[in-house]
Amino acid sequence: MICQSVSFRVAIPAPYRARRYAPAVPAMDAQEIAERLRDLPGWELREGALRRTYPFPDFATAMAFANRVADAAEAADHHPDMLVGWGRVELAWVTHSAGGVTQHDLDMAARCNAMAGHPAA
Repeated sequence: MICQSVSFRVAIPAPYRARRYAPAVPAMDAQEIAERLRDLPGWELREGALRRTYPFPDFATAMAFANRVADAAEAADHHPDMLVGWGRVELAWVTHSAGGVTQHDLDMAARCNAMAGHPAA
């Protein structure tokens, strides 16, 4: 049996491209995060990170979304924890260097919603 790795690369449309951030960004307090989460449907603050699970109709669609998130994260130099399963992608955004959730994480969560077709309310 031959195993081979397959990588899918997609061009990131301009609205999803992230700007690179300066390294020193302060973590937000829980109240500020809660206020900002009102504009991010589906996201919650849990275990010190912004978390959301996106449902998809099958594994291939979930992987395609995960690859778009990976490309956007690489472009922004800001990477989530990600778990891909059949019909779902679980994401967690936190800025480890700041010790908590920052504006970077909120921006990337909003980008993920837009890429998944779930724009902010």
